[in-house]
This record gives sequence, C-alpha cells and structure tokens, in this order.
Amino acid sequence: MPPQPIPDEHHVSRHVKNKLIYPTLNGERRVDSLAFRLRPDEIYVSVDWVEYFQGDLRQQLDTIRNVLINLRRFNIKKNSALAVVNVYEIKAAGQKGGCELSVLNLGNQYDPSHSGIYGLPQNPDDEFILEEIAIHARVEDAWSNPPT
Repeated sequence: MPPQPIPDEHHVSRHVKNKLIYPTLNGERRVDSLAFRLRPDEIYVSVDWVEYFQGDLRQQLDTIRNVLINLRRFNIKKNSALAVVNVYEIKAAGQKGGCELSVLNLGNQYDPSHSGIYGLPQNPDDEFILEEIAIHARVEDAWSNPPT
C-alpha cells in the first residue's frame, strides 16, 4: 500500500532521548529541535501516528512505546519521552520556513502506525523549521509506569 496522508487534526509522536529534553522556567518540559533533524541518509523523520490506536492519549502512547520496543527493538529508557505534535502544526512550520512538509503513514500489517515527516531540509543551518516543530511538541513520558 502506498503512503497515505495523515489527517491534519491528528498527531504523531517521536521517541526522544532524555538528553534532548529540557525544562523551561515554568516547569514544563520541552524537546530540543535536534529531535526532528534528518540524518544524512534519511529522506523522512520517523514518527508514529497516535490516533491509529484506540483509547485515550496515554493508552495510545503506551501502545506506541510497546511497538517501538517489540517491533523496532528500541531501548526505551524510563527517563526518555515521546514528543507529540499535531500534523497541521508540522505543515504550518514548513510553510513558515518556505518548505512544503507532508506527514505520511508508511505502516504495514506488522507496524501499522509507522509514519514519516517528508520535505524537511537537509541543511543543518536551516533550524527554523525544526524549532517551529519543537515549539509545538508536547512532551509526554514514554512510560506510564516506569520500569524499576
């Protein structure tokens, strides 16, 4: 099945290591824009479609975490997080920076929520778009009940 656009009102999540999460002065946690940077060999930034799964946000994120661990073999530490961003906000960040971004579901029967953000610039000097995405990202704990 070819990639399908994710609706603008939906959200995607990206696993973020603790070193890319920082506190603000008012006690909130924010994600560093580097979390959304393309690696040199990538054409999209890997994310997961949150609303693909049933339940409330916590249940959806717990399911995504389990997919990351069991299917993609991620090592999800108890202090890591999931950055959750609205699809429309991602596209708007691209427009502000002069890029047309798209968020496409790439899933298959084994990993149905896997998706990608396409159209991000490869130039590391062009941080504006990544910063705009990071500003709109909500940081959620990767674990509802962290492992001990």
